Amino acid sequence: MMASYVLLLSLAFLTYAHYNPSGPISQALFDALRKVANSAGTDPTLKGPYLISKAFWLDAKEFSDLGGTWDNCSDQKYSESVILAYMERYATRTRLGRDPSEEDIVRIYHGGPDGWRDVSQIPFWMKVKKQLEHALFDALRKVANSAGTDPTLKGPYLISKAFWLDAEEFSDLGGTWDNCSDQKYSESVILAYMKRYATRTRLGRDPSEEDIVRIYHGGPHGWRDVTQIPFWMKVKKQGAWSPSSAVRVPGSHRVADTVGGFICALYPGSVLILLDIMLSPASWVAMLSPDSELHGGPSTVCFHYYGDTDPPQLLALCTIGLVFLLFSSSGCHTRRESRFNKV
Repeated sequence: MMASYVLLLSLAFLTYAHYNPSGPISQALFDALRKVANSAGTDPTLKGPYLISKAFWLDAKEFSDLGGTWDNCSDQKYSESVILAYMERYATRTRLGRDPSEEDIVRIYHGGPDGWRDVSQIPFWMKVKKQLEHALFDALRKVANSAGTDPTLKGPYLISKAFWLDAEEFSDLGGTWDNCSDQKYSESVILAYMKRYATRTRLGRDPSEEDIVRIYHGGPHGWRDVTQIPFWMKVKKQGAWSPSSAVRVPGSHRVADTVGGFICALYPGSVLILLDIMLSPASWVAMLSPDSELHGGPSTVCFHYYGDTDPPQLLALCTIGLVFLLFSSSGCHTRRESRFNKV
């Protein structure tokens, strides 16, 4: 039995050493990229809905098992797989010195390997960012409107007077709370609120869509309030902020999926719960919510959540679990069910 534990720990270290992807790209980001790319018109040297050059395709193919030919870039899903392969090579923690953001991915897509630090790529990023904002507002509005009416809330985004005052205090919004009945004005209020609270200074990193949604719904500290996860999950489903269904090439999350699945089959349910609370309180709270896509118990969280666990967390997961099993008196195992394109 000791040999199997050593093997598992070795797999964890191999995963930590070799698994360093850009992370999953949401369908929302792909949609935004496609809209901006298609607005640039046609170019015979670029293929498909993402205007992929042959140089970009070759670069993505060189260090992946991506099949097909450049002509296959006419297909949307194939093009998305090409972009994912390209990001596996260039939008990595090793190259950037941090987790790559959506901005990094967009700028590398448009400006090549060093696009993430090329200031000339900022205008393209701003166009994509605008599309992402539209998509996020649409999703927020749909979820807000599904909640019914409340006389203390105004407009399509159900904005309270306190929220409006908070946004107005440090901005040049103008108007009154009654103006929140107008969709565009309400969106300006939300943007002003985010300029105050969803900042790198407050969060210690670039705010994500999840941070923005949770702050919108839960106030200034909503981004770290786990009770806001069910609301985020509803918005996420509306706005396609799930990883794209494009095929990832080997060298991506499949390694983590394999090790994570092995862990799930091996560890007792009690350990899963303990580790989930220890490593990700948010995922545990989400699991308890009937509205959450993670609802269904530890096995659901394991297969849904741990497949996307970062390498250091996966390593910690393996190590803590091994220590627990080695010293546990209960040996019971529970079965668990470059683009160098210019648009």
